Amino acid sequence: MERAVMEERLSPEIRSGIVGDLEKVVLSDREVKKAAQLLSRIDPKQAETFLLSDRVMDTESGSLHEVLGVIGEFDFPIPREKVKSLVATYAGREMEYPNTYALGESLELLGKFQNREDEELLLEYADHDEDRVSDGAAAGLLAFHGLEDFQECMWEQEEAGGWESLNHQQQLYLAVFLLNAEVNNGGHSQYFFNSTGDSWPLALEGLQTMGFRKRLQIFEGVLELFGDQKPLTDRDKRLDQLAKVFRQNEDAFDAFDSQYYAAEESFDVYSMRFVIQNADKFSERPADTP
Repeated sequence: MERAVMEERLSPEIRSGIVGDLEKVVLSDREVKKAAQLLSRIDPKQAETFLLSDRVMDTESGSLHEVLGVIGEFDFPIPREKVKSLVATYAGREMEYPNTYALGESLELLGKFQNREDEELLLEYADHDEDRVSDGAAAGLLAFHGLEDFQECMWEQEEAGGWESLNHQQQLYLAVFLLNAEVNNGGHSQYFFNSTGDSWPLALEGLQTMGFRKRLQIFEGVLELFGDQKPLTDRDKRLDQLAKVFRQNEDAFDAFDSQYYAAEESFDVYSMRFVIQNADKFSERPADTP
């Protein structure tokens, strides 16, 4: 059904007939996000009315965070006072699932209003101990500064014009983003095995510039395993180098991976601060881009 909806292959009669079924799924607390997304694509007006209704916006529901995410995704007009109420409600509860998820989603929604009165609150929660909360506040701050789509714009720019079309700040961001993604997926050895490892000098500079301490220390430790030569920036040549270094230091790679996974520095928060500090660089588009 999802593919049919995305490809607009459902007849109007079928679309109308499944709206009620999707609403029931949302209220059942099962597959809530997917059902809410499908409903929003099939009948946006009905989805807006339904998802913003009191019976769905129930703070006792264990899946309200999924609904809030869809409301933000489709830009449904939830009142700012309602969002502030949600923030206050979840902030007063135990910081555990699903409360942390709902608080994070609420903070991201709050930033979309770009109201100066909310900036201090978002900055406060960006330093929260719970990642789901701090990451939500970081996303809210990006929206507050009109930068919520900066990443998508960068990927489009890189695809159209290549790596060299990006300015230095954008390259630093993407280098750290790719490092973080690769290490979280398969460790530092995977990072250096793939072509992403070609940009390790930029990743190192990015970690330094963004203010990471623990993750920077870990990455510097991994680099030292390669000796004075450091990792080669040509992937074909680096593969042989990596094979030898990894065989000799497999336990050390594992230890650095474990330290990275345990590090409490949130990529979303640190990178958000960097993007906001360099907002003019992340609002840039190539001269030939409309």
